Amino acid sequence: MWLVLGMAYATPVMSADTDPHAKAQIEYSRDPGTVLISFREFFPVFADQDPTPLLRIYGDGRVAVFFASYMKRAGQYEMLISSGELEALLLQLTPVLLNFNEEDVRSQKQAADDLLWAATSEWKDMTLFHDADAEVSIFNLNIEAYWPNGPLGQMISKPTLSRSWHGLRFDARDYIGIEPIQALMHAENTLRALTKRVELVPVESLP
Repeated sequence: MWLVLGMAYATPVMSADTDPHAKAQIEYSRDPGTVLISFREFFPVFADQDPTPLLRIYGDGRVAVFFASYMKRAGQYEMLISSGELEALLLQLTPVLLNFNEEDVRSQKQAADDLLWAATSEWKDMTLFHDADAEVSIFNLNIEAYWPNGPLGQMISKPTLSRSWHGLRFDARDYIGIEPIQALMHAENTLRALTKRVELVPVESLP
């Protein structure tokens, strides 16, 4: 039940001065066979699903988008993004995934639910939803090192950056005040935007 709540490895690169993580630096593989970023969604209500990620981004900037046979535009599409765009994307996603702690987010959700229940005097004042079709958003990021505070600060070597969350889009709607959920939703929207780019060209068709 959901409650509605109001190399080859690259040399280190630095984000733009206007970025909130302007001092952060990152190191990653430029190998064209190395997947740096992947995103997929899993629907628990469907028995048979293609496990191929919706989106994969490789070390040379190649973007592969896969639409399963039961989807519109079925097939694989590709495009190439610049090294600057790739670096900016990695710098955006890395702190979001690093700071997303599933146990802590669940605790924040419970605390928000408890506050809402405490503020509600009668059952008729409560609106409840059951999102039976909620999908699982699955993120994977593969980098070599990350300096959140610049080269003189702590280095995080080969961080484990695999995160998943069930019902992310619904939680982003219902828990507006929980920053890690909002940040993860923003990351998903950023990746989804790549799957709609006009530069994508078909490389494989599915029956």
